[in-house]
Amino acid sequence: LVTKHIDEPDYVNTLMLQLVQKLVEDQHRVMQSHLILNHHIGFTI
Repeated sequence: LVTKHIDEPDYVNTLMLQLVQKLVEDQHRVMQSHLILNHHIGFTI
């Protein structure tokens, strides 16, 4: 991370958006894994 970029809102917003996007994708993947797992187990948990 280059320090001169920290004061640039667009740069920070882009980083934040990318981070949030990744978190959302990871969360979605985890939820899908759980759904598939639950389906295979037969909703016993």
